[in-house]
Amino acid sequence: NGDWTLDDLNSVERPLRSNDLTAALRGAVYNILWSDPVEPDSKDPVKNYGVHPSHRAKHSTVMKQFGRDVTERFCAREELGMVIRSHQFRRSGKGYELQHDGWLMRVFSARNYCGVSSNDGGLLLIGRTEGKPGTLLVRPQNIER
Repeated sequence: NGDWTLDDLNSVERPLRSNDLTAALRGAVYNILWSDPVEPDSKDPVKNYGVHPSHRAKHSTVMKQFGRDVTERFCAREELGMVIRSHQFRRSGKGYELQHDGWLMRVFSARNYCGVSSNDGGLLLIGRTEGKPGTLLVRPQNIER
């Protein structure tokens, strides 16, 4: 539900075996790696917020989907401008996508995924902002199929 901190994550003993992921930080490590953001749903706006079971879950009691409010609350608490995640494939479109009103960016680098999908790949150019030492500049780039 996004109530873990970066300090909590840094305290996890490494390396972790895959069998340990569902227990580490009470399932939070598994969700940090594998949970997906909720896609906007205008027909049922309540589902846009909070934490919900994932439709992709092998570990249905552990894996979740999270709403914009979870992302925004986490970023505010940890003093982050954005969360970047990279494991979620999209069947078509660009290799990156801003989600949750800009609090979250999805990037997926494999274009034409598995040789059968019409998706572009994406990559991020990340650099420092001149005059603001604690700020990173993130520029998404599209790799066309």
